[in-house]
Amino acid sequence: MKRTFITLSLICLLPTVAESQHSFVVQNGTPSVYRTLAEAYTAAEPGDTIYLPGGSFDLPGIYKSLVWIGVGYHPDSTIATFSTRINSSANFYGDCDNSYITGIHFSSNVNLGSNGNDAVDVTISRCRIDGSLNLKYSDGQQREINTIVSETIIDNSVNANYGSNILMEKSLVRSLLTGFRNSRFDRLIVYRGEQSSGAGASYAFTNTTGSLITNSVFNVLTYTTWSGSLASNYNNHFANNIYEGFATFPNGTNTGENNISGVDPLTLFEHIEGDFNVFSYLHNFRLQEGSAGIGTGTDGSDISIFSGSSPFKEGGLPFTPHIRLVNIAGETVNGLLPVEIRVAAQEK
Repeated sequence: MKRTFITLSLICLLPTVAESQHSFVVQNGTPSVYRTLAEAYTAAEPGDTIYLPGGSFDLPGIYKSLVWIGVGYHPDSTIATFSTRINSSANFYGDCDNSYITGIHFSSNVNLGSNGNDAVDVTISRCRIDGSLNLKYSDGQQREINTIVSETIIDNSVNANYGSNILMEKSLVRSLLTGFRNSRFDRLIVYRGEQSSGAGASYAFTNTTGSLITNSVFNVLTYTTWSGSLASNYNNHFANNIYEGFATFPNGTNTGENNISGVDPLTLFEHIEGDFNVFSYLHNFRLQEGSAGIGTGTDGSDISIFSGSSPFKEGGLPFTPHIRLVNIAGETVNGLLPVEIRVAAQEK
């Protein structure tokens, strides 16, 4: 993979460098710089882009359609800047149609939409979410929301609350997917983080209908007996997926083809650090030699988040240029402080 590096030798005033450590840039043509996230949000107009620096911040309630770009979530990829982390629950209300969110680590829940006003056409890409992801307000109504979740790590459940026309792809989900209508799931890794004693049901999907699930890996084994991946699901089609347990089709009104059952996930991937059911940045989800996922996808490709036309991007960086190195001199020269910044252009 070709990378382009740009080295900038800057002579900056020391106060300017100090002030810029937590600057928020709002751009729609001419950029403007603000000292706090609240100030940047207040100044932003619908359609603007807000660039968030590395650091930990609280997010106000969001009522505007904006593009949100952090510096990334992966610790190895954000050594020079630190990751962009939102400490509070993130609430993107119904006036947030067409929002785009990338490069952010959310420490708590992410909620889209408000009562009677869905946030539609929202894209979440290359983020990490430690809490639950709620794609629609829980009002019991089925509506089309056209949401995309791509290349994202979600450490809890995803609830569509009867939202339809949703695409989830190339993502990791540690819990339940529930409440989807007429949606598409492709190249997911779905796992559960507990191992309970006794017998009982364990599910990846609940209350989901009319959806297509393909090229995904399901390690859903929270009890000593595994009952399958379905509960209160109707008219879904499961094709070319890999299961740790055993999934048989037809299952009620759900159909399936070319699914592979009884596969130990430790035989799928190049390296699992410790417990597969606990996310680690040291996990390597590329397929190992002899893996059941090689060449068994719907189009003959691999069942892998790294396969397909636009594979999962290691490091989770957003598409913007990435700061790889920052060197700040230990002393000033004639009252000025030398600064060197190395930037890598992103191919995607």
